[in-house]
This record gives sequence, structure tokens and C-alpha cells, in this order.
Amino acid sequence: MLAAFASQRPSLKLPQSNFVSSFVLISWDYLLGSVVEQVWAGLEDITSDTLTYLSRQTLDGEIYRKLDSDDMESKFHVFSDLDLIVTDVIFTAANPRGKGTTKFSLALCVPKRFISRYLLLSSAFEERLGYITAILREFLNRSTASALGHFTPILTQELAHWEILFGSAIPDPEFSRTLLSTHTPASSGRISKEFLAKCLTSHLQTLGCSVVLGNAGQEPLVNCMIETLAMLLSPEERCRSSYVVPGQGFVPDLVLQGTLKMDSITAEGILRSSLPITIINLDRMTVSATRQYHEFLLLRQEYLQRYVKRIASEKKSSSDPLLATSNVLFQTVHHAAPIVESLLQQLSHLSEVLRPHYILNSLRLVQQRALLVSQYVNAELLETKRPALVSQTIRRIRDDLDIASDEDWAILLACAEKATPGTYTAVRGNPVPVGARVLDLFPDF
Repeated sequence: MLAAFASQRPSLKLPQSNFVSSFVLISWDYLLGSVVEQVWAGLEDITSDTLTYLSRQTLDGEIYRKLDSDDMESKFHVFSDLDLIVTDVIFTAANPRGKGTTKFSLALCVPKRFISRYLLLSSAFEERLGYITAILREFLNRSTASALGHFTPILTQELAHWEILFGSAIPDPEFSRTLLSTHTPASSGRISKEFLAKCLTSHLQTLGCSVVLGNAGQEPLVNCMIETLAMLLSPEERCRSSYVVPGQGFVPDLVLQGTLKMDSITAEGILRSSLPITIINLDRMTVSATRQYHEFLLLRQEYLQRYVKRIASEKKSSSDPLLATSNVLFQTVHHAAPIVESLLQQLSHLSEVLRPHYILNSLRLVQQRALLVSQYVNAELLETKRPALVSQTIRRIRDDLDIASDEDWAILLACAEKATPGTYTAVRGNPVPVGARVLDLFPDF
């Protein structure tokens, strides 16, 4: 039972971590107050005084605030006195010492010296912490006696992905190593301008999130494509990117990555990522992408809800590799956007020294047009007081802003979503329920 170990403040050692000090699970007892149920130690052991302070700061103030059983609330703290930064999730689950429910806090503790790097990745870590907290809550509600035993392996597996995410970054791209250079590497001989245009188009349409696949002999070519796509990313996004790492497969929530392990890409892995994804297969010379952003988000939400309940019930599911051919989750990219085709055409007339500047200027122009789209959409929403635009209004916006191509429109919507979250759904509307699609992907759900 959880209660049997509460006073001893049990600690389990996690596999070697490069940035996590510890995870701490705290519960509220109406007689004992805040109780540390479990510590998973990472970089360093956490002292008793630190645990006491942490439990009071994260949970004590939440006791009189109402929190529905299905709700979770995350908070971020900087405890300079403890030299820690802490992200914790407050939730309600079965009381381990009596009837009914009580409040819990699952806290991720990171040494304060990592704050700069952590803040770049905080949204991903907060989202993933909420995800594993939902699993823990399900375990607790099913059996408080066995909950932690079931949860620890999941936490360990999740931490392995976090370690890769935390340690991944690529430098500013070197233009001479990209496919846009006049000095294109010899390994890129198979890449046609038409194929490159589709790659760049889909990359922009999926909010700059892509994975590049290759066979065992294509590592230089995969990294060359990574350098090329990185030209269209911000420095912050490049800090969540990775070249090919020997033996490393697909990692959810990396913005841009290369891998030679084709079987590491599964529907489950894709749906654990917070953004839609372009898959560029350099072995087969194909480009595919997850469904439109608003559809992907709904499909992902439905999948995660079902997955949490399934894993807590200890049901196993198949994980089919590389479902890029499945029209449930993916669609093949057949056409390039005129914006991209024009960019590549203009580059062909420029010298090497001018090309990087032209690309950056073109990207700024696209972002400015996207911002104009966002402002136009917001103005229409305020005037009509609707949650989403009707088709006639969308046609008028596209006519007024001279956006004839559907591919260009998709790029501008994606860029607008990055600048002003919510723009995409305001234009596309809420898709129909996708529960049936999840069942198509995972019949044993």
C-alpha cells in the first residue's frame, strides 16, 4: 500500500539522467497534511528538508481549490533557495488511506542551472508530464496498492525520450551543405527540384515539423536534407532538432529529425507528438504528411484518451511500423506550393552569396502575409462573433489577399497558427469526431 511507505519517503533510482533531479509524488491527507508518497531520484538525491518545502509549496495551497476529477492543472515554479525549477501537475485520484478521493501533485524537479535550456523545451515537457500524470491517475483509481509498481516502468521509458529531447540540437545550418546551394553535396544527386519543392511545401504546412528517413547508406543525404529544412526554422526550433544519431529511432516532439530506423516510426509514436509531421522518405523518394492540423489534433486527443485507459487496463496493442501509407493518419503530398516553386526558381538565378539572404527575406515575407491572414481572421471573428469562419468569408479573405493556391493557403495558415495559436481551427472549424479513425488504426482499442 502507498500508506505503508509514506512516512519513510521511499526513493527509487532512475536510470542515469542528464537533467532531471527527481520526480516526486505528493498526496494530501486530512490528518497528516502533505505526504510524500514516492521519490524517483535522477541526478541527485533530494533531502528531507527539500521534500518538506516542496510538498508545502506545490500542494498545500491547492487544498481548498475545487478541481474536478477529470481536470489537471500544471504550474511552474522557480525555487532559488533550493536551486530547483519545478513543473508540477495537480490532480484528483483515489485516496490511498481512506474512502473517496484526494489531491495529488506529480512534480518534475530540474536543477536551476539548466533553466535556459529547460525553458526552450518547457511546453513539450509540460505536455508530456500531463500525459504520464493521466496514466498515473488511472492506475491510482484502479488500485492504489499496485499503482506505483505499474507506473515506474512507464516513467522510466518516458524519461528516455525526454533525455534525447533535452540533449538534441543542431547548429545554424551551413548553407554550402544544403540542397539549396550551388555547391550541393554529391550525395544529393537523386534529389530533383520537383521533389525538393514538395519537401519544403509539406515541411512548412506541418508547422516546420518533419522527419527524414533513409536507408543504411544514406546518412549524408538525410543530414543534407535536415540542413536544408533547418533553413526554414527559428533558432528555438533548431534547439529541438537532430541529425541522424546511430541507432536512434523516431523521437516524439523533436521538431526536425533524421533517422535510418524506418521501423521506428509508428502510428502511436506520431500521435504522441504535439505537432503534425511530414515524413520524407529518401529511400522511396516519397513525401507524406499527417492530416490537416485541426484534424490531427482531434485524432491525437482521441488516441491519447483511449491509450491512457488501455495502458492502465494492461491491454496490449499492436504497433504497426511506418503507417505513412495509411489514409487514416497520412496523406501523400502530390503538389508543391507556388510560393516554394517561385523561391526555387529565383534561387537558380542567384549567386551563392546571395541565396541565404534571399531565402531569409522570402521567409519573412511569408510570415508577414501569414500575420495579415491572422489579423484578418481575428477581425472577422470579432465582427461575426462566431467560433469559426464560414466558407464565404474564407473565399473573400483569399480573394482580398490574392491567395489562389490551396497549397499556398495551407502554408500561410500554418505560419499564422505558429504566430497566433487558434487561427487554424478558426478557419478550418472543428472536424467531425474521429473515434472511428482511431479504431481503424488500433482495432484492439
